[in-house]
Amino acid sequence: MTANRNGLGRRRRRPIQARSQATVDFVLEAAARVFKREGFAATTNRIAAEAGVSIGTLYEYFPHKQALLLALAERHVALAETEIRAACNTGGTLRELLAALQKAMLASQRFPSQALELVGQEAGGPALRARATILRQTVLETLADRAAHLSHSALRARAAFGAIAELSARTWYEIGAPEEHAHLAGYLVEMALVALQESA
Repeated sequence: MTANRNGLGRRRRRPIQARSQATVDFVLEAAARVFKREGFAATTNRIAAEAGVSIGTLYEYFPHKQALLLALAERHVALAETEIRAACNTGGTLRELLAALQKAMLASQRFPSQALELVGQEAGGPALRARATILRQTVLETLADRAAHLSHSALRARAAFGAIAELSARTWYEIGAPEEHAHLAGYLVEMALVALQESA
């Protein structure tokens, strides 16, 4: 396929050797760091510099920014599926379940979930969002089951999900200091716990 001036016509190169896969990993990790620090307007030049590769090398694997965002979205969904499904099977107390789910969701932010929103209708974006929707429903059902003995269990589950997932992830991007966010994450677990318990 002939590349156009911006690289939009080129196909993404598939890593075959271990060295090529390592380069892809370095680039994606760098992209995640740069996007968290500078926002999604950050350029591919900044990402290449962060990864320690030339812009030409970056374009061998990700010929345009959309390809990079798609790869981040793929990594995010795959990691979320692994971590969150495992957390849903956590036994123990309700607090332990909520903490495990929050930890899993934050772990998946290693590759930013916002990439899912920025990937267009082409190249697997809708399929990735569908997988994320199914995973979200799994978490909501898990939380609702824990509150099944209470009124409005589905609404309670949504409130808890908002605290341990949506607010936890959003503030992870807004608060740069890990220790400060760890304290906030603890408060958000407490909020979720209140939502899933009977009022005094």
